[in-house]
Amino acid sequence: MKNREVCNTQKIVLLGAASAGKTSLVFRFAHDRFLPNSESTIGAAFVTKSVIINNNEVKLEIWDTGGSEKYRSLAPMYYRDAAAAIIVFDVTTETSLDDAASWLDELKKNGPQEVFLALAANKTDLASIRKISSETIQDFANKNGIKIVYETSALTGSNVIQLFEDVTKQVDKFMAENPTLKRPSKEVLDLLQGDDTPTKKSSCC
Repeated sequence: MKNREVCNTQKIVLLGAASAGKTSLVFRFAHDRFLPNSESTIGAAFVTKSVIINNNEVKLEIWDTGGSEKYRSLAPMYYRDAAAAIIVFDVTTETSLDDAASWLDELKKNGPQEVFLALAANKTDLASIRKISSETIQDFANKNGIKIVYETSALTGSNVIQLFEDVTKQVDKFMAENPTLKRPSKEVLDLLQGDDTPTKKSSCC
């Protein structure tokens, strides 16, 4: 059997309003379980997870940024050198897509020049109180040149793994085609309390 090659590293940031469910999405992806009653992220939280893409190990450094207004000025510090940004919004809140647009504008003004964009329409398990249609979501994505769009639920796990793996594949392809793309800083902190992801030094380059 062919051995897996040494992994590369991708920095992925999640942006969106404080109530969009970013922390729950990250926790679901990292631990395959739902995080009930999660508190608003202060500043940013960080978690690592490795995935296998085309028989290569890819280490993801996932940053969950605080969505409240008082932490907004700190956001550029966290998405600096990011390879991808996932814009998260809540489909049960009419103004959530407006918040997503605002975060997208912020990213374009102060973020990396080359960053892969994805859109996560979260909380789709709450179908009875949904306010934003799939058509509206796709129109928003088309308008802003976002090619990866997933309707997700951190509660049920719907499309969460697919979202992160699809982003990873696209970024991995882009990084292979653009080897000069700056990689994430090695100075990272794990701020997710209760995180059982190994924090030992990685063998990745």
